[in-house]
Amino acid sequence: MYAYREIDDHQLRRFTELVCEFPVSHTWASAVKPAVFLELGALRPCPRTGSPSGQICMMIETDWNMRQGARVVGGSRFDDAALEASLQSLVGQHVVEIAIRETSKELTVYFGDGRCFETLTTWEHDAPAWHISLKDKDVISRIAPSWDGIDASFALCVDKESYLVGIGYSYNEDTVKPGVEINDILL
Repeated sequence: MYAYREIDDHQLRRFTELVCEFPVSHTWASAVKPAVFLELGALRPCPRTGSPSGQICMMIETDWNMRQGARVVGGSRFDDAALEASLQSLVGQHVVEIAIRETSKELTVYFGDGRCFETLTTWEHDAPAWHISLKDKDVISRIAPSWDGIDASFALCVDKESYLVGIGYSYNEDTVKPGVEINDILL
């Protein structure tokens, strides 16, 4: 089952503060540009692909830049070797802040070494295409303890219809205890 729910500033802050506790463990670029993935936290093999998967995944499906101060040091428009090198240089870095611009909903991720990673949506009237997914049940239970025991995943994202930031979540209905209403236990 999949659903989407808008969140308030307090819930957004709780979500982003949790993400900031984890280092970047693995990065990779999709064969379909400009998509890239930043895997955070402990790695384990993805059941579908066998490739490393973190407890949290930042998926960026739009153009992006990596900056050090005012200087662009990486980005989706760099050649493949430079793009890969800029992504790999993030491994071991801690996320120290996540910001979402109020009007454009562009994502900026700040790292401990002073670099920032920012999305750049270039398509007019399109919502920025990024997700920050919590994939580990222990991480999910830290932000939403009432979800303990439910097979679920959460993703912070921009809803393409309402253009609001919220949580998309999917869950296995068979793992929800009888009489429990999902909307009553979200965050």
